[in-house]
Amino acid sequence: ARYQTADEFATALYSCLVDAGEGAYSTFISYRGHSEKVHAQLLHEVLNNSVTPAGHRVINYLDVKRLIPGESWEQGFSQGLLNSLVGLPLVSAGMLAPMANLCGTEDDPIDEVLKELLIMQALAEKANRGGDSTPTSEGSGTRKDSYGEAAGGGGGAL
Repeated sequence: ARYQTADEFATALYSCLVDAGEGAYSTFISYRGHSEKVHAQLLHEVLNNSVTPAGHRVINYLDVKRLIPGESWEQGFSQGLLNSLVGLPLVSAGMLAPMANLCGTEDDPIDEVLKELLIMQALAEKANRGGDSTPTSEGSGTRKDSYGEAAGGGGGAL
């Protein structure tokens, strides 16, 4: 197949990696749109396609760049998160404020950012229990990434 852009090629390449059980994305950038959108886009621009000190290309999952038109938003971000090596939640007062009003009842509004954080936590707990090498969130402990190097734990290269 012929690709029109480098992003199309990277998407196809990383789809093959997912099929082979490898992470499709280096990072999943989690943010609240009304308070961190600009920061998330800046982080994406700085990190995406950069090269780590170990020589690996960084591919970010940022919803506005990766969601497929017509795709379920929840399905898209869930797959993006599950196929990322590291979760990068952008934490600010604006991100946390809506969560402070949640009471744990059925009347609570659905908080998509909280869903992302809970998925990151579950993946980190699974990795810490010695589960498979599914993606983990920052601070989840050391595991081997798809390159056989230490990943997670907030330490070394991606």
